[in-house]
Amino acid sequence: MAIKIHILLVLGLLFSTPQLLGAEKFLRIKGAVLDAETQEPLSNYTIKKVEDGLDSTLLHIEKTKFKLWVSPNRKTKLYFLKDGYVVKHILIDAAFIPSRAYKKKQKLTVFMEMDKATERIKVIEKPVFKIIYDPLLNSMLLKDMSKKRDFHIAEDYEPPFPSPADTYSNVRPTDKRLSLTTSYPEKKAKGNSGMASVLQGILFADMNYSLFIERTNDANNFLTLLRTADNEAWGGVKAFDSPEYGKIVMRTLNREQSVDTLFALGAHLETSRLIFQSFTSDSKVLIHLKTLKRVLEQFDAGVTSPQVSDFMTDMRTLIPHIEQLEETYKEQLRNKMNFEMKKDEDFQLIHEKVNAIYAALISKS
Repeated sequence: MAIKIHILLVLGLLFSTPQLLGAEKFLRIKGAVLDAETQEPLSNYTIKKVEDGLDSTLLHIEKTKFKLWVSPNRKTKLYFLKDGYVVKHILIDAAFIPSRAYKKKQKLTVFMEMDKATERIKVIEKPVFKIIYDPLLNSMLLKDMSKKRDFHIAEDYEPPFPSPADTYSNVRPTDKRLSLTTSYPEKKAKGNSGMASVLQGILFADMNYSLFIERTNDANNFLTLLRTADNEAWGGVKAFDSPEYGKIVMRTLNREQSVDTLFALGAHLETSRLIFQSFTSDSKVLIHLKTLKRVLEQFDAGVTSPQVSDFMTDMRTLIPHIEQLEETYKEQLRNKMNFEMKKDEDFQLIHEKVNAIYAALISKS
């Protein structure tokens, strides 16, 4: 009797194993790897498959094309590795999908473009592609993340403005409880459109200032707002556990995000507003304003959105006042005369205009 039971168990396993294996073969991903510059196919590369951050498998591909299977109910990352090239990866989120999703096999084709590695860029931390489940189509969809925001920054790239963390480093506030942005039009801040970038720049500057004055909890609250506004851009940023760590992260984020000049202008506008409230050192404030002027002058005038055009028109009214303020400051120094920026007429006008532009942006109407 015991022998018969064992035989039945073995037979049961034999018949069930193909079904189990079939269920595991849920998503087939095939494609090729190309040189990003020449578009020539690459061979002899490795794909590292990591499931749920634990199990990993290395697949060496001798030819240009690859084909592999991904299991359901897991988060899988496919890392593409080749000597001399930047490491990139695909994120496949197949966790918590309904069983109907893998009753039939899913198939996707991916062409991974590989960039030559440099001293500064050897790994792209964020996924180049995301594969996610769409319940309406009951299928896995491929999303090209590079179309939204380009994380490939040229080696000689310099942000159009220093990060607010740097801006504040040598300009100490006389009052460390400056009013931060707590109310803003959430819908206008969503996504990566023109005005959304400006508003996200404002929140970014407030996040920086919170770290500068060691209010880590406030900084994390602003990070939450940014994630809500654009999770693809900010979702990968971990919560700050200390002001020191936060300031290091800020410099990297500034370098990535300020590729968008509207984002840079939003951050500068908010930094100006905070500096004008209660900061010391006239020379540092002037340096900040001169940098703002440079960003405005570098900005591409080919704007189609009426909102962005209005914003730029308002911002550019600051330029002649900044120029005159700088001239007055230099003249007073040359003549060894005392200069009080807060009493200067152009400074007062800049202050007034900045506050007006800010108020219009955060208005819910």
